[in-house]
Amino acid sequence: MIKSDDLLLMSYLSSERSIAAVGRRMYLTPSAISQKLASLEEKLGLKLAERHGRSGIILTADGEFLADRGLEVRSELAFVQDELNKRKGVISGVISVTASFGFGRCHVAPALGKCSEIYPNISIDLKLSDDLSHVPQSAWDILIRISPQKNTPFTCTEISNNRRLVCASPAYVKRHGKPQHPDCLKQHGCISISEDGRKGTYWSFIARNGVEKTVKVMPRFRTNDGETALDWAINSLGIIVRSEWSVLPAIKAGRLVELLPDWSAPDAPIVALTKNHPAESVRIQTVLNYLTQNLMIE
Repeated sequence: MIKSDDLLLMSYLSSERSIAAVGRRMYLTPSAISQKLASLEEKLGLKLAERHGRSGIILTADGEFLADRGLEVRSELAFVQDELNKRKGVISGVISVTASFGFGRCHVAPALGKCSEIYPNISIDLKLSDDLSHVPQSAWDILIRISPQKNTPFTCTEISNNRRLVCASPAYVKRHGKPQHPDCLKQHGCISISEDGRKGTYWSFIARNGVEKTVKVMPRFRTNDGETALDWAINSLGIIVRSEWSVLPAIKAGRLVELLPDWSAPDAPIVALTKNHPAESVRIQTVLNYLTQNLMIE
């Protein structure tokens, strides 16, 4: 007979994809996790996971099925615990938050640190990723994304508006001049950023009169790291289109200047995704409310 611990094990394997990481979540050694998995496979007569590399795990179709059921068990247990804590007037438990590396380091991590000072019984599990589109649903309670979310099955809460700005260094502008129209970008050195599987070579703009324009740039530099692209731009290597949260400090310091004043790139609002209605979890609602009130671009 399958036990709740078996389902929890599979749900953790789905989200962590690592024997060692699951061991840390369940307060067991990696060898103990391996033994539990082997025992479960023997009991069911099914192969549930394949080892990938030295410590990675890939679940089989049967393993994914059990992991999905395990996620439901975890959610139900968390809900029951939340209700009991609510009756006691206590907000406690673990919140799993996932965000991108750059924004997560600069803004989400500090905000969560301050949140934990106000709610000391809440534990934070923050994971940063450079490809949020492939993060398993079972790995997060709150997923912070920087882009409009259309047709999402999740509850979407906008935390802050976030403009995307076209920028270059004053030295670059002095040497190469300012582009007057998006089409002029084809004659400039551009820096593209590949994020969430997108190559970043198509740049879209909207004029003040509502006219839309998309330009395919031929990047002189490409990277999958936004901070690297920012450093290149500050060092006069090209033009970038980057979120306001990333470039605003450099603009205020005079290290970057805004370009194409008559055009704007589409906004990329900062949003928080949750899998259920926030009211169903006191923990999630509490952290979400704090982020909504304090995680703003200034």
